[in-house]
Amino acid sequence: MKIKPLYIYLIGFVFFVAAVIFFSSKSSESKMPNDAAHSHASSDNPHSGMGMGQDDPNAPSKDNVSEKYKQEFERRKSEYEKNPNDTLKMREYAEILYQSHKYNPALDLLEKILKVNPNRKDVLLAETVIYDIQGDVTKAEEVTNKILSFRKNDPEASFNLGIIMEKKGDKEKAKQIWNDIYKRSPESAIGKMAKDQVDRLNEPSK
Repeated sequence: MKIKPLYIYLIGFVFFVAAVIFFSSKSSESKMPNDAAHSHASSDNPHSGMGMGQDDPNAPSKDNVSEKYKQEFERRKSEYEKNPNDTLKMREYAEILYQSHKYNPALDLLEKILKVNPNRKDVLLAETVIYDIQGDVTKAEEVTNKILSFRKNDPEASFNLGIIMEKKGDKEKAKQIWNDIYKRSPESAIGKMAKDQVDRLNEPSK
């Protein structure tokens, strides 16, 4: 039985959405938080959701995508270097560093944003995802608890804490957290997902 990855707010090079759930327990191609509109996705593919299938004659080739990605990377890097104190440019550069699997440089930029505004939930959620990818559950828990220190019972952070507790082997604590989320908001999307997690843990081991 696989443990669900973190529920996060994300930013991505290809599309800018907010809440997403990753259904792979590995640290595959997850993405980071965005300040934009909310949507859900289940794919790990950073190029999914573009509205172009493999059979689409107008779909860009792999080489074209790679070249556009390189150009976008250089653009964001240049804009950040020209505006090193602009938190928006920091975030935009951090997200493409993340997409390039340059996790530590992305973390450095996220930390710079937090020095300006230490209570940026989106940035803190992004950090939890990177720490989770790096296998640092302790740090992911620390950042999650920071969110909960100023946003008590925040559903996304609480959901993540349940995942972290399960990864640490405390399934009863995970179920308690998810049950609390469901009781507070049974009709919400995250409330229903929390109930699904409890039901999953309650399934007999195969």
